[in-house]
Amino acid sequence: MCGPFAAVPTAYRVSRDDTHWYANCAWDMLGIPFVIGRDVKIETSCGDCGRADRMDASATREPTVDAVVHFLVPAREWYKDLEFT
Repeated sequence: MCGPFAAVPTAYRVSRDDTHWYANCAWDMLGIPFVIGRDVKIETSCGDCGRADRMDASATREPTVDAVVHFLVPAREWYKDLEFT
């Protein structure tokens, strides 16, 4: 793992042309466009119902869908227990 990139396939697939990356979590999937400086397509699924979701993302504009990402732990506490977070 080298945040925001995951070392193994996850539920957060980020693509640019023929290149694909996986993110560790929803927060990281939105960070990948900033790291690579390019527009991307994101494929993921709802953690509650499993519905597939697709969106475009960029380092210069907001994602193209209305969605909610819930963070159970406040950001200031993420690194206290990464396994739980």
